[in-house]
Amino acid sequence: MKVLIAGIGLMAVVMAARGMDGQYPDSVDVSCGKLEVRLGAATFWNMNRVVYDQLPISADLTHAYWGTVFEFPEIGLIGSGHKDKDNTSEKIIDLRMIADGEPVSLQGVTGPKKIVCGEFRMEKRAQVKDIEFNYSLTIKNDQLTEVCTLKAARDTPLNLMYNFMHPWSDQMTDYYIQVNEGVPKQGKFLADDKFPHQNPFIWVALYNANTGAGIVSKAAGEDVRLFLWDRKQYKKTYLCSFYRKTMPAGQEVSYKMTTDFFKSPQPDWPKVAEEKARQQ
Repeated sequence: MKVLIAGIGLMAVVMAARGMDGQYPDSVDVSCGKLEVRLGAATFWNMNRVVYDQLPISADLTHAYWGTVFEFPEIGLIGSGHKDKDNTSEKIIDLRMIADGEPVSLQGVTGPKKIVCGEFRMEKRAQVKDIEFNYSLTIKNDQLTEVCTLKAARDTPLNLMYNFMHPWSDQMTDYYIQVNEGVPKQGKFLADDKFPHQNPFIWVALYNANTGAGIVSKAAGEDVRLFLWDRKQYKKTYLCSFYRKTMPAGQEVSYKMTTDFFKSPQPDWPKVAEEKARQQ
């Protein structure tokens, strides 16, 4: 399949963090099959909008951050959307985009751009204090696959680390969490700003009873927990790890989140979500 890029041709790409302002567009819209995803500079080149089969399925808010965040003792949260008192946040070292196997360049263009392809991949290298990480996003077969590999330059105590933050639509009505094999947890969203789940999990599904659309996210990695935040603005899922632990110097850790999308009548949606999770 040909890669179509509005207003620009195909060129080699390496987006360096230094000098990115003024050289690259504010945002890039990617259309892959039934999925439309927006990536943007304001959100540290993380996703900030997801549409499935023409249905908005995530929040569409600049401050509804996706990405990776660390909570350092006596400092607080630093990462995508979070800065400390010295204005320290996520530093992007480099960024690459590939569509249908071809490197894509957005250097020197202005305004939002759209990429239409059958398979898209973004690779980002970033740093927060002494922790450097590589994040990749692959969009293929109406599925999102995210991988984050991290390494600390020195022993780094953490209250917790969370990545793969997913602020889904405020219109989501139900959740279903596979806590252990054969042990599900199901409930309704109340928009009460509470966390109905902050524990280990295998996969999580959210569902919008009004549109019949839903998502299923499955995690891979050591000692991962799901934090599910029931906010009025969005229903947010986090993959959390290093809960009150130290990230050892030089030890590489890796996490993966696969997200599928589905449509289903209301009575059948948990079964449909289970089938999607088995396929991941």
